[in-house]
Amino acid sequence: MFRSSVAAITALTLSGAAFAQTDFSSVILPAPPGTFVGTYHVASGKFIPAQPGEEGIGVGDEIFNNTAPSGFFANFGDGVGIIDEGIIPDNSLVAGGQAEYLLNRVLVAYCSNSTGTVDLEMNLYDSYAACDDFAGTGGSAPPVFTIMATGLPGGDGVGGLACSFVALDLTGAGVCLAGTDGTTGFDFGYSYRFFGSGSALGPILTGDPDNCPAGDGTFYQNPVVGCDGAGTGSGFGAQDSFFLDGVGCVNFGGYPTNPFGSTHLAVGADLGEPCEGGCTSNDDCACAIPIFDGVTPFSTLLATTDGPVDLNCQFDGQTYHDIWFVYEATCTGELEVST
Repeated sequence: MFRSSVAAITALTLSGAAFAQTDFSSVILPAPPGTFVGTYHVASGKFIPAQPGEEGIGVGDEIFNNTAPSGFFANFGDGVGIIDEGIIPDNSLVAGGQAEYLLNRVLVAYCSNSTGTVDLEMNLYDSYAACDDFAGTGGSAPPVFTIMATGLPGGDGVGGLACSFVALDLTGAGVCLAGTDGTTGFDFGYSYRFFGSGSALGPILTGDPDNCPAGDGTFYQNPVVGCDGAGTGSGFGAQDSFFLDGVGCVNFGGYPTNPFGSTHLAVGADLGEPCEGGCTSNDDCACAIPIFDGVTPFSTLLATTDGPVDLNCQFDGQTYHDIWFVYEATCTGELEVST
């Protein structure tokens, strides 16, 4: 019953997305098998390498699962931003669904041949119009949370290509996403912008709705070990297109002849836990992003000026397009900060 209703709503969503799409298949490259390399704790800004046998995210608490492999990644390169989409269902769409979800982690995947590290800027949206741009000109709301993850593993260390899975631990961050009934066209969105050296860098491409359908009514995914033997699925509501900064709405020539136009993401939540507290670095110094010696990527796109007044931060709520950072000195002396 649920599977039929999901298929119907997904078809409705797809048929309503009449976007002019640019074929960007020229950036597709084969992706070698990926490895889970570790967990980045967003609250502390620390990356913890994976232990032998450790996996990135467990089946059972996933509310969005776009992980069916295509065997390719998109070589967008340093600093190029994309926004992808899906649907996180509310309690009107899925039995046992919730009006909002307290996230505990997301799992991302990328390939790189950088001899150094890779940085990631990621935004999470709960009111995103498919193929809208970073300025939200299509009516999308600003992101509910921005993640700046620095010092992630790059390539194989000697200039060769490596593909990595990284869990972004959101414990204690109070990140909440609203569910949706899938009918408004303003659903879940997520953006990637990777930074690194080398000639290859970009997200792993996933999604195979013909063979790995989305959802079975339990945990909003398809846990059947049949797609690739690992319980992967296609993201509910994911479309064969996404927004590419500076280009517009793109795909890779059209699925199923070519890879599905979507990128790897799994989202985990503390099911049943209330969404309360928490904040974002946008306009709220209480949730400043920890930064360390070196380079921290950031963006003020979609930043607002409506943050709370907090005298402890000497902030009157009117700073223009502000994103807050906090730095703890590792030594005494002078500090130079440049942007």
